[in-house]
Amino acid sequence: MEQIQNLLRDKAWARWTVLVLVASMMFFAYMFVDILSPLASLLNDTLSWDQGVFGTYAAGERWVCASQACCPPR
Repeated sequence: MEQIQNLLRDKAWARWTVLVLVASMMFFAYMFVDILSPLASLLNDTLSWDQGVFGTYAAGERWVCASQACCPPR
């Protein structure tokens, strides 16, 4: 008696859902950094951020993208 196992990767709706989730996460991470980049001087004055702190914040977007590329769902 053979049972047919349906994996999530075999379902088109699951692949499209994952694609939309990953793409939207990357898009919003990029937009968040892109929107706050012109405000670097304001953040420096208001929150006392120096260039190192702002660079660490801006590198956070790269971590989001890299974690998705290095650790794909199994």
